[in-house]
Amino acid sequence: MKKTPLKVMIPFIISIVLVVASGFFVLKVLLNHFFIVAYASETYAPPVQKFEVLFNHPESYLPYYNLGNCYYQGGDYSTAAAYYYQALSYENVPEDRDIPIRINLALALCYSIDFDNLKTDTDIQGALQILYSARDILMEKGYANDEGTGTDATAQQLKEDIDKMIEKLQQQQNNNDNSDDQEQQQQQEQQEEQDQDDQQKQEQPQPMTQEEIQEIQDNRTKSASERVEEQEYYGKYDEDGEETAGGSGPEHPW
Repeated sequence: MKKTPLKVMIPFIISIVLVVASGFFVLKVLLNHFFIVAYASETYAPPVQKFEVLFNHPESYLPYYNLGNCYYQGGDYSTAAAYYYQALSYENVPEDRDIPIRINLALALCYSIDFDNLKTDTDIQGALQILYSARDILMEKGYANDEGTGTDATAQQLKEDIDKMIEKLQQQQNNNDNSDDQEQQQQQEQQEEQDQDDQQKQEQPQPMTQEEIQEIQDNRTKSASERVEEQEYYGKYDEDGEETAGGSGPEHPW
């Protein structure tokens, strides 16, 4: 069997590699195009972007950013934030894409907070930590700052809105602390009043029980009987023990 010359095989292999690479590139372009069209029609398709991630897109951050957008639109803000963080982990993110990723990430973090159920200080503190993280994301590259002169107007406005949320939660936290202090003070006052009432009750004479009343009556009856006997005795005997008329004196034991 005649061997194929090496100079013929190398171009053939290179051609196959180029064809395969071109096929992958065309497939990725088609997938991304399909995703964009579906996204525009509000048909969000996370599986498409997950499939595109497998091809290691030249813009490696892009599938994660698109996945973040899918879950954001679906209301799963925690998952969306995770994908936005993944997109920002790549170093080749251009500024025109870095800004919307950070803005969407900050929004996802804010929307992940259930503001209607922040009851305890622990809940409020957790929400504040999330808001601080969202603000830092916007300020990290100067898109927003405390002076109001950030390089991106949308990021700057969002940062200021987050500051208002933080201020509101801090005020709520202070109100909760004051309410707790007032409640503790009321409980202390109620306890003091209860202690005073208990002390007054201890100092006041306690009503006699039925047994004590019966004992007093028995004692009175006994005393009355003794007085009657004493009167009868002195009616029969004089002071020297001599029997008066009609009576017999007491016996004197020897």
